[in-house]
Formats: sequence, structure tokens, C-alpha cells
Amino acid sequence: PVDSCELQEGDVIVAVNHKSIAEIRKEKRIYNNLGDGSADQYAIYYVGFDGDSVIYTIERGNESMDVAIHNVNERYWEKGKNVETPIHEPSRMLKDSILYLDITLLNSEELRTHMKRAENCKGIIFDMRGYPKEWTCSNTIASFLYPHPKAVFYYTYADYWQPGIFRKNPNVELFGTENPDYYKGTAVVLVNGLAMSAAERVATVIGNAPKGHVIGEPTCGTLGLVLYVPFVSGVATRITGQGVYWPDGTCTYPNGVKIDQYLYPDPEAIRQGKDAMLEEAVKYIRAQSEDMR
Repeated sequence: PVDSCELQEGDVIVAVNHKSIAEIRKEKRIYNNLGDGSADQYAIYYVGFDGDSVIYTIERGNESMDVAIHNVNERYWEKGKNVETPIHEPSRMLKDSILYLDITLLNSEELRTHMKRAENCKGIIFDMRGYPKEWTCSNTIASFLYPHPKAVFYYTYADYWQPGIFRKNPNVELFGTENPDYYKGTAVVLVNGLAMSAAERVATVIGNAPKGHVIGEPTCGTLGLVLYVPFVSGVATRITGQGVYWPDGTCTYPNGVKIDQYLYPDPEAIRQGKDAMLEEAVKYIRAQSEDMR
């Protein structure tokens, strides 16, 4: 909770218990082999430190300082399990007739209802900075944005008769339906390092719309189905057990979603309460709308 935390919005954590983030990532790489550094922010939450207290070395504006936090489990983890308060409205109309939809907070039926409001809007901003509330929503969105069914990936499978050989699956997955009344405005999707697996699938579907555009930082590159592997010790791990490729044959790992406009978090903007990605999306939709005049 912000009111009882020693940290402030916009603080940049550069070290944990006097060990740099780069060092921690390097140490944990053998356990957490994600393709891009921005994706590792997900795992850093869990592997940054052991125990119930921590010292963060932070940059706050032009200052560098150490911040000690105690009773971490009781004050944050336990409270966090029970409190799930959205930080904003999941659907809202922005100025200039632009609709904002947070896919992490809306299920398929809610998305279908809200998207109908956008039929006469200049654009829709889909926020996919996190994990979708319902992973099957990709088809709901595609049915609204696509004029025809479309394949955006192809998959590979393991040949059990020839271990080590993977073959292209001739059966492609189609997204969307025949829809002459598809949405004609601009569709922008926002992504970051927390967009993984189903989130990347949803973001890719939006980015492939006729006027789709992807803004953000690199995603995880983990689009395949999850395979759980238990060990005798009782510990388990999971891997992506399926090859997922773009139509041109490029593997989705390690780069993840194809991004049209790279934009990274700005600590100063965060301190000021601004959402730089959202602002950039609004600016892009405005520009597209003016070009159509």
C-alpha cells in the first residue's frame, strides 16, 4: 500500500541487498530463461531476495539512497492476496472519441459489450500490460476487428517416432469471422515485459488487425502451450512445449510480439502520475484520424 510504503512511485530500484539487478538476473538465468531483459521484471519479484526484510538501493530523481523495508510478508504479500483493487476503470471513453479497454480486467463478454460502443470512435486502445482476465478473448476481439478469418501464427509439434524432430502443423488456427461490418478505426495495443503467453497471443491478434498498431517494450516470447514437469523431489518446473512461428517462418521466441513503436517506462512520467504509453497511443490515433481526412 502506497500510504505505508518506504518507496515512492517512480523510484528506480538498481540493487537489492547491495547486489545489482544485473547480477541477480545473471545468477537466476539458469532457472528463468526468458528471452528479453524486460520480461525478467516478472521473475525479479520472486527471486530478488530471501527472508522478511530487504534493502533496496534506489534512484529517486537525482538522488541515490538505500531504503530498508521490514515485515515484508505480513505488510505486503499477505495483504496482497486478499485485496485486488483495480487501479483504474477497466473501460472508459477518452477525449477525442477514443475508447480505452483494459484486457487484464475485462472478460470476453464484457469486451464484446464495450467494443460495441466504439463503432463510431476514432480508435480503441487495448491495454495488454499484464495477463488477460480471460485468455480466450483473442477470438472475441478478432471477430470485431477482422473483416475475414486470419491466421497469424503457425505451430510445430514433436514427432514421437523421431525424437528430436519437430514438424510444422498443417492445421492453422484462424482468428475472426467473415464480418463486412468490422471495426474501421485504429486499434492500438499496449504491451510490456509482463505480457506473456496468452497476453502475447491477444496482443498479436490486435496488432494484425487492418489498422492495428503495437506500442510498448519487448514481451516475454513465451507464446506456446505450457508443459509442467514434476521432479521426484516434489519440486516442479514448466516450459513452453510448443513451437510458435510467424507466417514468414520467424520464431516468436525470444523476441515475442512484433512491436511497431518501442516505448519504455519513464520514471519521471511515473512520478508525475502520467502514463506515457497511453499518451503515445492517443497521439498515434489522433494522427491516423487526421491523415484520413
